[in-house]
Amino acid sequence: MKVVIVDDELVERKAMKKLIEENFSDIKVIGEAKNGRIAIELADELQPDVMFIDIKMPGLNGLEAIGLIRKSQPQIKFIVVSAYATFQYAKEAMQEGVKEYLLKPGKKNETIETIHRVYKEFQIEKESEALLQQTFLEARKVAEQHVLMKIMQQDRTEETEKMVRDLFPEMKVGFFHVYSCSNQHQYQLLSHGLSQLSPHPCIIGELTSERVAVLFFLNENLSSQGKVHALTVARDVTVFVNKREQVQMRCGIGYPATIKKLAKSYQESALSLNQLRIRDGSYYGFPRQEKEEESNEIGEVVLQHLLSGDYITTIAHFEQYYEQFMVNNREILGMERIREDLISAKRQLENQGVFVTDLDVISIQSKQGYLELIADLCERILLHHEGQKMVSKAKAYIHEHFQTSLSLETIAEYIQLSPTYFTKLFKDQTGQTFIDYLTIYRIEQAIHLLQRTSQSLKEISYAVGYKNPNYFSRVFKKITNKSPKEYRKQIIKM
Repeated sequence: MKVVIVDDELVERKAMKKLIEENFSDIKVIGEAKNGRIAIELADELQPDVMFIDIKMPGLNGLEAIGLIRKSQPQIKFIVVSAYATFQYAKEAMQEGVKEYLLKPGKKNETIETIHRVYKEFQIEKESEALLQQTFLEARKVAEQHVLMKIMQQDRTEETEKMVRDLFPEMKVGFFHVYSCSNQHQYQLLSHGLSQLSPHPCIIGELTSERVAVLFFLNENLSSQGKVHALTVARDVTVFVNKREQVQMRCGIGYPATIKKLAKSYQESALSLNQLRIRDGSYYGFPRQEKEEESNEIGEVVLQHLLSGDYITTIAHFEQYYEQFMVNNREILGMERIREDLISAKRQLENQGVFVTDLDVISIQSKQGYLELIADLCERILLHHEGQKMVSKAKAYIHEHFQTSLSLETIAEYIQLSPTYFTKLFKDQTGQTFIDYLTIYRIEQAIHLLQRTSQSLKEISYAVGYKNPNYFSRVFKKITNKSPKEYRKQIIKM
């Protein structure tokens, strides 16, 4: 704990300093001041944790000095020392946030106890700050990894963009590196090298399938300099790691891009790494343009059948698609293309409401892995379509029997599902509970009758499935913000 002593009497300052040094090894006196004006200067310059300050001093007194210091350094604690043992001084000191008040001449034991109390409070606050900072850093790291994965999976939603801007508000341009990484030790070297050599903030991804994705942020507009930055960091980091590791690291570089196009930079960096792996000489570089020997048409056919859930046909075309990349040892490049296609398919299925969020495409590195993923995707698509048919059947039954005392159990039995599964399925497919859907449909029918018939409210209540007209009126008002009577009067006026 750092302390500054403020007293116009030199003897008092030296006595207090000696008492502290003799009794507290963890407390250091870092400055002394003979008046309030110097105290303010030392507070700004040295930023002590605690200031012992005399109230009565020539010129600016102690309380006035405390008030001014607290405006710029509110974290400093004050121990007031004064020979003026009056209630008014103590009251003013408390108003300025002073927690300890010592009288001169003070007893040694009382002074030591006072310092102990302040020191203990200081330690507790420091521990709390450290814990809070650790919690913040851990939460930020989780958020960064979440954002990184979203971008790698080509999630281009406004939510993802907002998360990027919240984490890096000054970011104008970003670019990706994808490093080859054979083990945890090399990963630690890479992380250390990035922290030492990169002048730009970055998110370092997890070590997955011997690859590490890193997203860099630049606080400048997109320009040719962005490519220079991307290349320079790749060179410096790979040299740093390769000097210390036998297994040589390579780095694929993506072109700088705006937030909306960061996914493309990732694809470029992954493609570049795969190109570097199948040719000798270079350890880092941007992707090269190569002739596309594989048939894009076959890839489109694979996606078309996959999105329809046709497993047999999808697998047949996938085998043909995969074989295109086996020519001239192009399997690695093909795996990257297939990964991009499946990420795109996954995103389309998510937009259609098919639950595939938990499926990991990024880390798959083998043909067998992709075959298993395709099987899983097709199964979920078929279940989703089957669920849609069942929910449509349930809706049709509701529309036909809404005037009766319908129950969830009745509908579930009709479509031959358990009530629990039907409840989840209906909510997943419609975004509404069964009760909410039935209620809104009944009220819609009631509105139709109010608009087109002269039936009484009691008759309308029975006609839409409510045997209690008062309850019907309450439900109607909850949905429309008007009672049935008010709604009918509004129609008549129109």
